[in-house]
Amino acid sequence: MMDLHRILRWTAAASTILTLTLAACAPDDGERPVSPTAPRALLPTLTSLLRCPTSQELSVSGTVLPDSGGSLVVGKWRLDVPPGAVDEPTQITMRVPAGNYVQVEFTANGAEHLQFRRPVAVTASYERCLLPPPGTLIVWYWDPASGRIIEPMPTFNNLLTRTARFWTDHFSGFVIAN
Repeated sequence: MMDLHRILRWTAAASTILTLTLAACAPDDGERPVSPTAPRALLPTLTSLLRCPTSQELSVSGTVLPDSGGSLVVGKWRLDVPPGAVDEPTQITMRVPAGNYVQVEFTANGAEHLQFRRPVAVTASYERCLLPPPGTLIVWYWDPASGRIIEPMPTFNNLLTRTARFWTDHFSGFVIAN
């Protein structure tokens, strides 16, 4: 039993180191990492939204500053805004709505859209899913009102923490698909 715990700790540590290494490699020059390589016209037809129903809604608000950035955390969901991403103090709300899909919505100063000067990192949690999702997980920029998925985001999936981390230079709605 002791060996199993030691293996699990080492696996978790290695996963954390890999995640931090990949996060440290995120570009600082405003360019996003490369998105999935399938032609955009085919991606929506090859994708199904990750379905994990919940009746619990999560929400958090906070202010990020131009010189220091800031972070918001609710449950295992996290937003990291680097210094220089916003031009003025910005009130951000991160909302994980109740529903059938693993999704997150953001507002900035009450508006649904915001363009950042530098990419921000979002960690999305799919721990509420009873079974590990099959296939490759990708976070998509989507329109929650129409249910239309729009653009795949470069995504790093951590099976141990059941989180998907991605970078974006804009706010809107995002959903996990496989």
